[in-house]
Amino acid sequence: MLEPDQEPDFDTIHGTSLTDPSKPLVLYWNRRSALERLKRFDKWDLHILIFDAATLSVLIAMPHLLVWITGMHSVANFIVIPCYLTAVCNLALMIWAGITSRKNALKEFAAITAPVMDIRPDGLSISCPTRHYGPIPWDQIKEVKPYSFSSWRYVRIVLKSKAALEKYELEDDSASGRSLAHLKKGLAYRLITARLEPAIDVPEHWLPLSVEEVIECLRPRLALALTRTDTTEVTTSD
Repeated sequence: MLEPDQEPDFDTIHGTSLTDPSKPLVLYWNRRSALERLKRFDKWDLHILIFDAATLSVLIAMPHLLVWITGMHSVANFIVIPCYLTAVCNLALMIWAGITSRKNALKEFAAITAPVMDIRPDGLSISCPTRHYGPIPWDQIKEVKPYSFSSWRYVRIVLKSKAALEKYELEDDSASGRSLAHLKKGLAYRLITARLEPAIDVPEHWLPLSVEEVIECLRPRLALALTRTDTTEVTTSD
């Protein structure tokens, strides 16, 4: 029997490594953090609520303003009532959409069994809601960097082209995946994303490590793969 200080660590037993870029690394879900983050009220949620409240206020105030300007009191009911109904229906729809999206996300988190990131010497696979990619060869990845939006932090994996991003995207049959696939068919989505860099953002709260720690694991593997590619090209040219 090995002495306590001679016992093999987790990496040795499973053939994985946080620091050795020549070995694979599998990062599993941080389910507790993901669920806690999902239940939190985010700054972005507050911005959406403020926008929704402003929209509803305009819908309610518009008919009164119109009647006050024109003096058309005889048609006030024909203007006010439809605007009120529209405002109430919009509010109900937003509440229903918010509750439904949270329930769907909870179900998706519970159903996922694949690791968030499966990091191999030859490439990277990602499996989480609306983000199913892989295996993406290292030579198709341009860089790995941190990214922040509102109070969310991400590991951003930038690919070399949008064609590569689409090529390695896997079918997602979850509710969120189907909704996103339908959204991508629209012209608005294409116009919004036309000038964005081809990137995959993995939220920090889904990962068992921090953004910086994950990036420290990815960058040496990317550098090693690029070194191998350069060596192969030189050998081929000779």
